[in-house]
Amino acid sequence: CVLPRHDLLSKSRPGQVCGEKTFARGQKSKRIKAIPVDAIHIPNIPHSLHWQNQPESWDLSPDGQLTITSPARADWFIDPQGAVNVNNAPVLLFPAPGPCMLSAQVIVKHVAMYDAGVLMVYESPSAWAKFCLELSPQGLPTIVSVVTKGVSDDCNAFAVKGPVYMRLSKLEQAYAFH
Repeated sequence: CVLPRHDLLSKSRPGQVCGEKTFARGQKSKRIKAIPVDAIHIPNIPHSLHWQNQPESWDLSPDGQLTITSPARADWFIDPQGAVNVNNAPVLLFPAPGPCMLSAQVIVKHVAMYDAGVLMVYESPSAWAKFCLELSPQGLPTIVSVVTKGVSDDCNAFAVKGPVYMRLSKLEQAYAFH
């Protein structure tokens, strides 16, 4: 959920970066800033968010509850042995230039092994970390962290029952998962 950069997207061409545009309305020209077309606003998050990899479906309830349905077999993982390199799971990103914390109650309807609800720190396709409530190979919802710097290093912590509260903290260049 954290991205140190933020692209503004054009209404006419997704992915194109926009700046300021000038519009004339019979009176005088007025300069306005373009905003991201795919900008999503969630209460208590000070920046707009945007998708990297679109989900199968998503919904934001009036009280700010975000529900995401990911395509089957979508994931973020770079195998240290080179067998797998995937980065196709949907991620909703926002810029976090300074110290901050993101807390969320995470509830996952696990269907298949490795299905997960995730809080993610993203810098680039080969530098990111994710904090997960993931379905383990043993069929148990498990707290898992994955840190990727060129290759992924994952750590399975412990099995949990029910929804969990997860927190991602950023202080300068350090990140922590709680």
